[in-house]
Amino acid sequence: DVARFAHASAPEGSLADHLSENVIGIMSVPLGVATNLVVDGQDVLVPMATEESSVIAAVCNGAKACRDA
Repeated sequence: DVARFAHASAPEGSLADHLSENVIGIMSVPLGVATNLVVDGQDVLVPMATEESSVIAAVCNGAKACRDA
């Protein structure tokens, strides 16, 4: 039921730092940044909202591996 999320609050900053990598803001889930990505030959930072730190870490690591290949 979507209505249950209408009053969802954002986590505190200290908690968000433990829930995600490279936190730059807080939504109802932490907002982090994926690094090491190249799009059309240019370095880009990609904001990602997730409470799973492994998601952003995996994107960063995978992008770095591709860059170094």
